Amino acid sequence: MVLCTQIVHMLKLYKRQHTLDCVVHTLLAKGRLKKSGLSQYRNCPCIWWVSGVNDYGIKIPRTSTKASTWEAALHAIKSLNVPREALKKDVRLTLVYAFEQWVEVRLSSENAASDATIRNYKYAVRELIDFMAERKLVYLDQITADVLIDLRTLKLQECSRHTLNTRRGAIRSWLNYAVDRGWLERNPVAQTKPLAAPRRVRDGGKVESAKTLPLDIEAGEKNWHLVRDGCVEFLTNWEKRSSSGLTHYPQSFLALLELLYYTGMRISDALLFTPHLIEDTGYGGAYTFIQQKTELSCTSLLKPWLVAKLKALPLLSSKEGYVFYDRSRAEETYINSQVRYPMQEFGKHLGLTDRLRPHRFRDSCAINWLNAGVPVQDVQLMLGHRSLKTTEQHYLPYVKSRWQALEQRLYAAEERTEMERQKVIEMPARKVG
Repeated sequence: MVLCTQIVHMLKLYKRQHTLDCVVHTLLAKGRLKKSGLSQYRNCPCIWWVSGVNDYGIKIPRTSTKASTWEAALHAIKSLNVPREALKKDVRLTLVYAFEQWVEVRLSSENAASDATIRNYKYAVRELIDFMAERKLVYLDQITADVLIDLRTLKLQECSRHTLNTRRGAIRSWLNYAVDRGWLERNPVAQTKPLAAPRRVRDGGKVESAKTLPLDIEAGEKNWHLVRDGCVEFLTNWEKRSSSGLTHYPQSFLALLELLYYTGMRISDALLFTPHLIEDTGYGGAYTFIQQKTELSCTSLLKPWLVAKLKALPLLSSKEGYVFYDRSRAEETYINSQVRYPMQEFGKHLGLTDRLRPHRFRDSCAINWLNAGVPVQDVQLMLGHRSLKTTEQHYLPYVKSRWQALEQRLYAAEERTEMERQKVIEMPARKVG
């Protein structure tokens, strides 16, 4: 919030919100400022800031003058009221100075991200600065794409793809600020690419899609019962359980798993589930939504007991009516921290051989439907697949009744072939002449 504004040429000097240790702030809070005879701004020890366009038409982003008096602030902005060529000939900036300015100006702004995001951004940039210091590189203009790629290669063994891409975004934000200030001509991060997800390739050279992996490949629902029966107890005693979000509500987390398992929803759609949109069908409920991935309309049928359970859950976001998402962070970030990670840890706790992930519940739902005799066209409709081939390719190989019928047809064909061969052998030879 701007408290005071003075115009100097086309550059604007102003003070942001008073700090808590400011004497003017203390007097204002006690209502004694007028009696003290002090000026609200001229006698304030807080720092002056400058932004605007200088006399040469160069845009100067918000910058701290590091001066608390008006005279010192006027002297500080003289270095900014020069042509672009003079700005470029300024003292060579160090990495540490550029980092401190970025933290003070950009990350400390009122519209900055959450505290956790700011900590992660600072860590990523400090990691780069330390990496360059080991190579005796201390200046901002020494950052190149090769340096960034070398750092990423070094961290590949200890960090996930998602973590490295997040740190790349933090460094890009920092260097974008440097470009805005005119310290760099271009951002070297733009010359690098984020790490792509690994692709599995078949023998024929075609890229293979994500592996279909239901919870129970064999008959029965042994693993599903393990998951359902142990979920609440695990989250209740989990030492990494958060004080807010979905993991803080074990019963809600279990309801999410049941929703995934019995409807086949994708996790991105289930996260935004709103119980008040459930329509009564006379038997259970129907929930119609727009899929996040395909943007197609899809309807999920809910069993009566599941409808009652979902409607009894506490709201995590009362404005939208969400029961699984509190809007405290971006959806994908929330899914990773509140669903995927605890689910992975839960799978390890149960001793499952394959990693427990949300899509396995969708796979299980589709295969259970097909094994129960539901036509594949109906399964395609309820899963929201664009093409029937997608449903057939991923799930038909796991339908045991289909393979049993095929096996019976093969045995019947082999028996007919064997019977015909025996008839030919037993057939008497024709007399010649």
